[in-house]
Amino acid sequence: MGLSGAQLFVLKTLSAERALSLNELADRTRTHQSTVSVVVKRLVAGGLVRRAVSTVDARRIALSPTAAGRARLERAPLAAQEQLIDGLKRMPLGDRRTLGRCMRHLVEAMQLDAAPPVMFFEEHRTGSRKAARNV
Repeated sequence: MGLSGAQLFVLKTLSAERALSLNELADRTRTHQSTVSVVVKRLVAGGLVRRAVSTVDARRIALSPTAAGRARLERAPLAAQEQLIDGLKRMPLGDRRTLGRCMRHLVEAMQLDAAPPVMFFEEHRTGSRKAARNV
């Protein structure tokens, strides 16, 4: 499809609602605003997402998929992030809490607890992590 998994997830998230601000998109994708901003820039450059001044608040930029972005989604598979979120929602609450505690311990052991959350399957600016796979 020519998109990273993160780009696919962002595009699908944007298509599920009328228009989102960057902060709303970061919240929906459960990541940091600066991280999702990089993904959005790539989608805008590719003509798949449009940035427009909000009709409700002129200080706000509204993000939405273009016609080309929606067409790309028609043949897109589920994003890995969607599968992960759906699987977590189906787990019993006690299991999710246990998993959360274990993941916190892992993040601390890896000394990643000070870093902002990043998106799965997206190349990062530092170059320390490579894109995992393209869809």
